[in-house]
Amino acid sequence: MFKFSRSARTAFSEHYVIFYDGKNIGSLDIHILKYINGTLVVQPFLEEEELEQLIMQIDSEIVEGIEPREDFIFTVYFGKEVGFYSDSVSKEDRSWEPAKTKDIEDISELIKSALGKAQHAKGKLNEFVAIEFFEKLGFSAKKSPPELDHKKIDVIAENETCIVYVQVKSGQISDKSITSLVENVEGISSEKTKEISVIAKEYSVFSEQLRAELEDRFGIKIYYYHSYQVLSSCSEYRSALN
Repeated sequence: MFKFSRSARTAFSEHYVIFYDGKNIGSLDIHILKYINGTLVVQPFLEEEELEQLIMQIDSEIVEGIEPREDFIFTVYFGKEVGFYSDSVSKEDRSWEPAKTKDIEDISELIKSALGKAQHAKGKLNEFVAIEFFEKLGFSAKKSPPELDHKKIDVIAENETCIVYVQVKSGQISDKSITSLVENVEGISSEKTKEISVIAKEYSVFSEQLRAELEDRFGIKIYYYHSYQVLSSCSEYRSALN
């Protein structure tokens, strides 16, 4: 496992030193704007599988939960550490081996693949855990059909009297996303009483006020569940999703 040590932080950026087996093997800079921009510099001895693991750890331990996340632009370079620079170090003492264009192209594809696989796998597992969670609550639960994908509904749970539309987020859910979910569910016709459940790791400070306003406006009961509540009930998945 890689370890991250944050050495600097501002309102919109963070810098991390990366360790592997106790050795400093690179650094990471993240800038948080309307999107998240990351620059990763690592020593070239890392194998492809190790680099993929590092990228997935960065996404799950550092980037996940940062809002807004309209996009995550990530550039990786292989480099060689030549020392700590100061005004007293001459140009002759400095050495740099820039990554070749082909290296950057290959790494960019690897990043897209690794992040895509990690997010997809975690999302599918979260949905599976949500199904098991609602079954333990006495519902019959299943993954929502493809025609509801655009409505951001991940799981549907039912009992004799009501149907619950569930959205599952691995990180934070925004107030805008909650509002959109309620508006989407309001447009679905059902003979049973409709309810909404949201499972997320974090909610905004205004989420409870928003819930009351939405329930009053649409007449639909809304429930918030924190990820730790779900994982406490389905503890066998805790290590995979934490």
